[in-house]
Amino acid sequence: MQPKRAALRIHTATIRGEMLLDGQRIDFRATIDYPRVDAEFELSVRDCSGRELDQWLALRALETFIDENLRGNAK
Repeated sequence: MQPKRAALRIHTATIRGEMLLDGQRIDFRATIDYPRVDAEFELSVRDCSGRELDQWLALRALETFIDENLRGNAK
């Protein structure tokens, strides 16, 4: 039997984690309250990029991930 695919639509959630974005390791904490996403970002202590954090870019990347994976838009 083949596993079934499921699409999730998250309405409310708080998530914490680390993203890898353009070679930077970024810790984040985000609150999803559909359709809004509020998030806080800081460079991970493990980041070795030497670059400043672009919070706007990080938010856009997180919103894209949420849209593609947690809003029921699975393909």
